[in-house]
Amino acid sequence: MAIVCDDRDEAGSRQHVTIVSVVATRCRSWPRPCTSESWLADGASGRCVVRPAPRVRAGHRPHIPSFGMLPHFARIGVGRAWTCCEISAMPNPFPGVDPYLESSGDWPDFHLRLITHCAEQLADHLPRHYRARAQEQIRLVHVPPDESRTVTPDGTISQVRAGPGHAVVGAGATATLEPVTIPFAATAEVRETWIEIVRHPEHELVAVIEVLSPDNKRGEGCDRYDAKRVDFVGGRVHLIEIDLLVGGRRLPMRRPLPPAHYYALVADAARRPDCEVYGWTVRDRLPPVPVPLAAPDQPVALDLAEAYSLTYERMRYAEELDYSTAPAGPWSVADLAWITQRARDAFDSRHQGG
Repeated sequence: MAIVCDDRDEAGSRQHVTIVSVVATRCRSWPRPCTSESWLADGASGRCVVRPAPRVRAGHRPHIPSFGMLPHFARIGVGRAWTCCEISAMPNPFPGVDPYLESSGDWPDFHLRLITHCAEQLADHLPRHYRARAQEQIRLVHVPPDESRTVTPDGTISQVRAGPGHAVVGAGATATLEPVTIPFAATAEVRETWIEIVRHPEHELVAVIEVLSPDNKRGEGCDRYDAKRVDFVGGRVHLIEIDLLVGGRRLPMRRPLPPAHYYALVADAARRPDCEVYGWTVRDRLPPVPVPLAAPDQPVALDLAEAYSLTYERMRYAEELDYSTAPAGPWSVADLAWITQRARDAFDSRHQGG
């Protein structure tokens, strides 16, 4: 719930609209998490400017000159005087990772936006001589015949089919040569995204943060990612790998990973071959992940829970996911019962609330 208050100037053409508090959710259109913000709304142009709002006069009645003055709040209604308005974004029904995202069609979009929000968050906390950059590469790869009809969650399958046969007649020939129609091998466009931490002015690559995608964990994608991983580990670059997927192959290590559903691996270049492994379950909140920097600078913390929550709630994924069935994955009986109960509660709440 957001309580809205305002002050008018002497001319009455500008209104000072303050969002006092937001509980349990964020508006998807805000440029940063909602806490207490001040909106200066120009009655003539309808433009708004965000700035901090340290205090508000208690009991002051709000005035909203037009629907367009506020950033996509849910059904505010029609009128001028208000004491509150409702924000309809449905929060994540799980304390950390939503297991339904993995097998949904929303995963590619979520993956890309999560990496962007992680980079933005790191940029706010890194020392001034560091930069966090989201990087992207698109690969065109061949797909085995048995997978050619499968649409990958992080790629697009395309198949080139041969056209109809054409008669080939040589000079003076009376026979027609009929070709055999054979389609080209199917190909997939695979999008790879990651974060690089670079130190200036040397433009030195210090750390790489990978959020694993389904392609990194299965088939030939495993081989491609392993080769990329070896390049990083063989150099003096810190490597941080975040695995928010229960499906597919786990990252290869010298010893088995501890029991968990999700992992973050932090390989400090100065401590290799040792690697710090953070593991947590679907019932847990996402942990902060340390990001090593170049000596003597101290590591910075990536608040994975904040980045995940901001990505999830801003784009309203919970309103699109199908919570009426069990999610795919190698879940234990107890975990699956817990997941489906949380999902059922969210599903019922969503439909009861309209």
